[in-house]
Amino acid sequence: MKMLLKTAAILSVLVLGFGSALADGVILDSPLMPPESDPNDCNSLVSVYAAPGEHFMFFSPFGTLIITDPIIKCFQNVERVPEGYQEYQFFDAMFEGDVEFVGSPNKTQYPFSIPGDIETMTMETPAARLEYTAELLAMNFQTTVEGYTVMLRESPQMMSSGPLSIADIGGGQFEIDSFFDVFVEVSIDYGFTWVPAGDSVRMTLMYANDPVPMDEDASWSNVKALYR
Repeated sequence: MKMLLKTAAILSVLVLGFGSALADGVILDSPLMPPESDPNDCNSLVSVYAAPGEHFMFFSPFGTLIITDPIIKCFQNVERVPEGYQEYQFFDAMFEGDVEFVGSPNKTQYPFSIPGDIETMTMETPAARLEYTAELLAMNFQTTVEGYTVMLRESPQMMSSGPLSIADIGGGQFEIDSFFDVFVEVSIDYGFTWVPAGDSVRMTLMYANDPVPMDEDASWSNVKALYR
């Protein structure tokens, strides 16, 4: 079983009725979490978690840092470990978007694409439509913007939570509704001080052709995951 030796994100999912907070979801061929596990081609996905047109904004002493159009996708190498009524899932994922350091004279947006690890936990209920609440517990990434080392993490003070609903609609298909209201913090002094984003961003499970597409020329040389 893959352990969290290089964790980039942790998700914990607990049972709670929350379906009324959700809109129409994504129709997939499996009810298993994470949605669309182990795709054959990450460039031809049906679904992603995304916040098109939204942004994380951080006001630091060094200037304003903005992360726009965040996307979490491509859940690979999934391992599921059942424990009673619970199941733990371990898998890899990609975090994408654009980052801009407004304090720089260049004021340029840089596309990024960062690999990381995720852990989820689900608790089953005997119903045709499964209702859960979900929480993003931790997330750590690192990149370079205009010569600054930028570290990003999920807020240890705030709960990044949201509902999850799974419905069997027949014919071997399932409608999955899910979102997280994600609170993050940023550091540009190697973790000595952390600046929270002005507000949370809602990352919603949606069809992959809905979000703003990732720039094909994203540079991997400027981006790397921060592993524990």
